[in-house]
Amino acid sequence: MNATKYFVGLLLFVVTATLIAGDFNASCKGGIKNLKDGQFSDEGNLIQLIWAGQDGKIDPPSADPNQLGQPTGDDEFIRDTFVGNGYLLGYADGRFDKLFTHSSLQAGRSVYLRAWDTDVITSIEDSYGDSDLYQIQQANEFEYYDFPPFMITTFLNGKTNPVELSGFSISSFPGRVVLEWTTQTETENLGFHVYKSDSPSGQKIRATKDLIKGALNSETRHDYRWEEKIDQDGEIVYYWIADLSTSGVMRFYGPKRIETQAAPDQYALEQNYPNPFNPTTTITFSLKEDGLVTLAIYNLVGQVVRELVKEERSAGQYSIEWNGLNENGYKAPSGLYFYTIQVNGYRETRKMALMK
Repeated sequence: MNATKYFVGLLLFVVTATLIAGDFNASCKGGIKNLKDGQFSDEGNLIQLIWAGQDGKIDPPSADPNQLGQPTGDDEFIRDTFVGNGYLLGYADGRFDKLFTHSSLQAGRSVYLRAWDTDVITSIEDSYGDSDLYQIQQANEFEYYDFPPFMITTFLNGKTNPVELSGFSISSFPGRVVLEWTTQTETENLGFHVYKSDSPSGQKIRATKDLIKGALNSETRHDYRWEEKIDQDGEIVYYWIADLSTSGVMRFYGPKRIETQAAPDQYALEQNYPNPFNPTTTITFSLKEDGLVTLAIYNLVGQVVRELVKEERSAGQYSIEWNGLNENGYKAPSGLYFYTIQVNGYRETRKMALMK
C-alpha cells in the first residue's frame, strides 16, 4: 500500500475501514484529535472521502477561492460526512461512522480522508489535515486499517492560527443564551462574530450585528461574553464563534449545542442563597419584559449600601452576586439587610442576613 502523506493540520486520525465493491465503510472509532491542545474534533466538522486519482498520490488542497474545499490535480471527491455521524450528538469525541457508496470505489484504487475544522469552508486555514492513503482491495474482502497521527504545527499557507482559544462554553437561561470564550494569545485578530444554525451541518446564520472587537495582538488572556435574547422554548440551536484576521480570513470554532428556554411569564425576585451568608451570596431575579432594572442593597434605616444593577436588561432570568462590600469597597458590618428590585413599575423587597 502506498503510504504517501501530506500533512496540513494538527490531528490524530485513528480510523478503521471495511469495504466491498462500490462501498466503503469508514469509521474513526479512536476519534480525530487536535495534537496541539489534545481536544477531540467537534461535532459537525467536515470529513471528505477522496480518490487519489490515477497517479495514486495525494494532491494537497488549494488556497485558491475558486477551488477551496475541492480536490486538486487528478484527485476526485467521492462523498463527505461529518464528525458525529453514527454517534449521539455530544458523545462523538471526534468519531464518525459512515458507509460511502460510489462508482469510484473500485478495487486497486487509493482513497484518503480529508478533515476540515468547520462544516462550511471559508479559507484554507480551515484545513485540519489528510489521512494516509488506503488502497481498496478485492470485492467482499473485509479489512481493518488504522491511520497514523498527524504531526505538524502550521497551516498550508504557513500562517499560524490568529487565536489560541483555551475555552468556549454556552449556557441556556430563561429568555437568553450566553456564550463565553477565552483566548490566551491573539495575532492580527480584528475580532469575533457569532453564527448559529438549527443543525451541526446546516447553513450558518450570523447572529452578531457588529464585530466583537478583539485584542489585535496580545500574549495575555482575554475573556469574551455575548448573549442573545430567546423567545421560543425547547429549540435546539448550534452556535459557533468565528475570529476575523486583519487579512480577512475567518476561522470557526464549534458548534456548541444548546436547548433554549423561553423568557419568564412574570416578574420575580428570589430569596438570596445562601442566607445567612458570609462572605458572598447570590440574588436571582426574573423579567417578563425588557426594562431599566435597579437592584440595590439597603441597611435597616433605608440607606443604600450597594447598588448592584442599574441598567437596561432584556426579558430573562439573571443572577447577581453580592460580595458583602459597600459602595466604597469596605466590608459591610454583619446584620440584617434589605434588597429591592424595581423595573417597569414592578417593585419587590426581600430580607437577608450577613453573618460574622
